[in-house]
Amino acid sequence: MGVQVETLSPVDGRTFLKHGQTGVVHYTGMLDDAKKFDSSRDRNKPWKFVLGKQEVIRGWEEGVAQMSVGQRAKLTIFPDYAYGATGHPGIIPPNATLIFDVELLKLEWQEWPPPRAPRSWVCHRRIWRLQTHTPSLYGAPPDVPLRSVEASSQRNVFCHRLCSSPFSSYVC
Repeated sequence: MGVQVETLSPVDGRTFLKHGQTGVVHYTGMLDDAKKFDSSRDRNKPWKFVLGKQEVIRGWEEGVAQMSVGQRAKLTIFPDYAYGATGHPGIIPPNATLIFDVELLKLEWQEWPPPRAPRSWVCHRRIWRLQTHTPSLYGAPPDVPLRSVEASSQRNVFCHRLCSSPFSSYVC
């Protein structure tokens, strides 16, 4: 069953939300009996979510990914792609089919997944090591190597040249 997407207002269909991008949307959520349970339009504040980060139900992930910027669509999300047999107590009953009127207003780029961890080459006793450090948390230095790749080197002189350069991040 999953999700059905019905276009309410067509657009050129060129700019789609991609994995890791933030989608800015206006929406109204209703149960299949047309009872409204949530609306960003009523709050007059667009809502943002990152595609692929599992911040929303699966039906939203797959439905909004099929929309292009400026498009307004009706998403019919069946229970297996919504809240399933448990529902959401007090708001969504068990096994409810949800209907959303969604307008994809714009896309924002956000660094998700996070950028790759910093790496540095270390040459010690003719052994090269490529170290990848953990990203720092709360300003802590990235001092815990996640992995180290080693390769022997017969060119210790080359290593010292790299290490003595004022622009080098290499450590000997």
